[in-house]
Amino acid sequence: MTAATRLITRDEAAALNAVYDEVTVRETWQQGDLMLVDNILCAHGREAFQGNRKIVVAMGAEALEALNELEVPLGQTVQARIGEVQELTPSIDALYVPNIDESLDERDAKREFWEAFRALGEWWAAQPPY
Repeated sequence: MTAATRLITRDEAAALNAVYDEVTVRETWQQGDLMLVDNILCAHGREAFQGNRKIVVAMGAEALEALNELEVPLGQTVQARIGEVQELTPSIDALYVPNIDESLDERDAKREFWEAFRALGEWWAAQPPY
């Protein structure tokens, strides 16, 4: 016997979400809390982060290494990818940029430094055109 498969409709998805909302138990977490969940008996997850995300800027390889050595709860390793916003934690992003000390004297290095910040939005447009 084979089972037919189909996508669920928006109404069906809304009905499922309504049931989940009705039976969801939310806990207020405190430092040091531990929760054990039986994967067979219940669905589990976390709510999407609400609020303003924070951003950490790692300027150069030394700063990136120091950031990655920190034991940040839920932290992920940030890669040395210049100008790419990466998720450090569910509520904190990280941006890797060139070392500012190595970017002050040479025109192309200065341009690379400032262009790395473009990933954060248009605020950079007011900066000098290096």
